[in-house]
Amino acid sequence: MPVGHTSRMRRNFALLSCLILTINCVVAQDTKAAKVHAAAAAYLALGKVPGFTVAVGENGKIVYSEGFGLTDIARGLPAKPNSIYRLASVSKPLTALTVM
Repeated sequence: MPVGHTSRMRRNFALLSCLILTINCVVAQDTKAAKVHAAAAAYLALGKVPGFTVAVGENGKIVYSEGFGLTDIARGLPAKPNSIYRLASVSKPLTALTVM
């Protein structure tokens, strides 16, 4: 693993988390869903992550869910709303923060 790879992953994960938190504030109507889609597509176009899934909930229900990019670069598997991602050790700091 190249030096700095883990810190880049953590930074990118933090950016993605901010994007998801921003998107969670959106009420899913057709025009707003289009804005969510555009924001997610723009983030993917930056090339910082190979893929991710976005879900927006309102009143306890998922009102928008879509995958962007790839879940597995080597096999070329597309991201889907129900994709499972390998996070390696990236989730450990988030779990620690949640516990604190």
